[in-house]
Amino acid sequence: MKGVSYQFVVLPGGKLPGPISKAIRSVLEGSVGKIVNVTVAQQEKIRSLKQNAFYWGFVIPPIRKRLIEAGNMMTPKQVHELIRQSVADSIFAMTIILPNGQPRIIYRSSTELTTTEWEDFVTLVRAWAGQWDIIIPFPNEVAVEIDDEKGVDAEINY
Repeated sequence: MKGVSYQFVVLPGGKLPGPISKAIRSVLEGSVGKIVNVTVAQQEKIRSLKQNAFYWGFVIPPIRKRLIEAGNMMTPKQVHELIRQSVADSIFAMTIILPNGQPRIIYRSSTELTTTEWEDFVTLVRAWAGQWDIIIPFPNEVAVEIDDEKGVDAEINY
């Protein structure tokens, strides 16, 4: 069984919101006699400006170039959406509980990913793009300068 993940605000006294509590109880009731893993962690920091600059400056362009060479006129944003649909369900998917207690999967924006989730995402993208011999550099192979007034200035350091 694929695991489920819930994101919520803990109530005073360390209590869970009612619908979340019911959903977790339901999962546990369906797992009687089985070993389950339970992890509780506080929300991590979201992806950084440097991670974002690296993605739009060094991940999207080589993939977009290859897609254009294959006859597809695509904007960087369309390439990003293709990547999300192709490799990122496990990272972007989030289970929420509707007021009637029913679980629903929604997809988070990339701006909501933690720094760790973002790196996992780029690793998946790197492997996915590799099937077309697209080489995406690692962050330590590029220099990215971010200036609020001038924008992003980047170069590859091979």
